[in-house]
Amino acid sequence: MASTAELSEPERQALADLRKRFQSEYEATASWTGKIAQSDIVRLKSQDWWPLKFLQRYDLDVDIAFPVFIECLKWRNEFSRYGLLIPKEELSLRTVVGESDRVEVVVVRNTGAKNVMFKIKTTSPEKFRVRPSSGIIHAGDTAVVRLYLQPGYQETIGREKFLVMALETDESTADNFAALWKDATEKNKSHFEHRLRCRVGDLIATNASPIANGSAHKQLSGAPFSHQMEELAEQVRNVRNENRILLLLLVLVLVMMFALLLYQRSAYYSLTHLYEDAISSHTLLQNNSTSRAEL
Repeated sequence: MASTAELSEPERQALADLRKRFQSEYEATASWTGKIAQSDIVRLKSQDWWPLKFLQRYDLDVDIAFPVFIECLKWRNEFSRYGLLIPKEELSLRTVVGESDRVEVVVVRNTGAKNVMFKIKTTSPEKFRVRPSSGIIHAGDTAVVRLYLQPGYQETIGREKFLVMALETDESTADNFAALWKDATEKNKSHFEHRLRCRVGDLIATNASPIANGSAHKQLSGAPFSHQMEELAEQVRNVRNENRILLLLLVLVLVMMFALLLYQRSAYYSLTHLYEDAISSHTLLQNNSTSRAEL
């Protein structure tokens, strides 16, 4: 995570402009009251990396990034109250080495106290495969949704959108989602929906694939998860450095043990030779004494 001191001058200026614009428009826009969480307002003032992600995505153009950022804040507030969190505003379908279809992973976490029924719809069902497209997320659980783009459609992907629909439920399956959704909308019951844009992403190596080994945690493009991944990467680098130091120490210990072994072996042979020489000298003296006695 970059500190303010590590930011370039254009980045610092864009952050300052974004915060200033937010403050002025938040105070002047009565319709925003209750639609943006106070925790996110504090976060905007105290953390650089989070708003900087939006600015960098739009080449530090505050005029373009600001409305997207505001919609994200409103959406976060709406779904945080509801307990459903999706750390994405845009789907980046990427080519994965070893996979024929472009793929993206969406992680949906239910932080609320009630079960949530969800369904994901797309503007062009013939172009995408969604696995799973609906389901139940129990309180505190996480659902991993994989989105696959069929070959031959990447030129038109920029026009496509996904709709995430969710509502609280006591049901055990999502089989009757359509009826429950219709009832919720007609009777103005608690229900939520959010649209996700699509774009073509970059190539991902096999070992960085979001679907490798069934794990969705290797590729999460949302800002909060990006921050966590940066921290994890830093921890991995620290562990690697510590392992290198330990390996060097181990090699040094082995070298010292080998040198000690050679020294002990040399000392043993020296003592052996001294002992043999002493025995030979003693034997020679005895022989000489015997010879003199005989004479």
